Amino acid sequence: INQDNFMVDTVFYYKGEDCEQAGTLTCHPEEIHVAAVCDGVGGANYGELASKAAIQAVIHFVEQQPEGDVLPDRLLEDLLDQINAKILQLCEKIGQTATTLSLLMWQGNRYYAVGIGDSPMFIVRKGKLKRISTPQTKADLNIMTQRPVQKGDFNTLTQFLGRKGVSGSQMAAFHYGKLQAGDTFLVCSDGVSKKLEESRLKRFLSKKGEKSVPAMFKAISKNTDNDNYTAVVLKF
Repeated sequence: INQDNFMVDTVFYYKGEDCEQAGTLTCHPEEIHVAAVCDGVGGANYGELASKAAIQAVIHFVEQQPEGDVLPDRLLEDLLDQINAKILQLCEKIGQTATTLSLLMWQGNRYYAVGIGDSPMFIVRKGKLKRISTPQTKADLNIMTQRPVQKGDFNTLTQFLGRKGVSGSQMAAFHYGKLQAGDTFLVCSDGVSKKLEESRLKRFLSKKGEKSVPAMFKAISKNTDNDNYTAVVLKF
């Protein structure tokens, strides 16, 4: 669901409209799979173009990789650097553009999570919900310094793709782990995590089959705030 009706989601599809789609992936050990969500920084126009450029770069980069040829951690660093370079080129043409990124890559039984900015990622494992992305917001700074936290403090502090003088991999927070049967991942924009408490997220993600996303967005749609609500749910 996007306030601008202009959304780029994952490697599975791109549509310039609100959409909801479910399916099954057959994952061979040598293959690299990716799910990514971007959320434009700085408003509805240039930020959304940066999101589009970032996702297109993800798709192109992964499609070009030979199966099992590159270690995913090095692959991620190269990918993020190329995304940032692409957005900087866009900046030179149309003005300042920026986006956050939440990306999950998996190969065999290993997963690699990347976060830049406030687009979060969660995992439900054995009935417990855990955030596996590092939030980079003013709210976290205020919590550490025991200062009051306002609603607006949960927006991105400084980390976003499209920054000059720094590579994409330098901005990213990385998380690695092994996949387990029953794992459920949520890759989403901050519009999702800010509207739903973690206890409700856990309840939605624990639903069987394809029911997670419809239930989640039914709850989100009752909120009148104007924001980008993008979510990818992966059940292993």
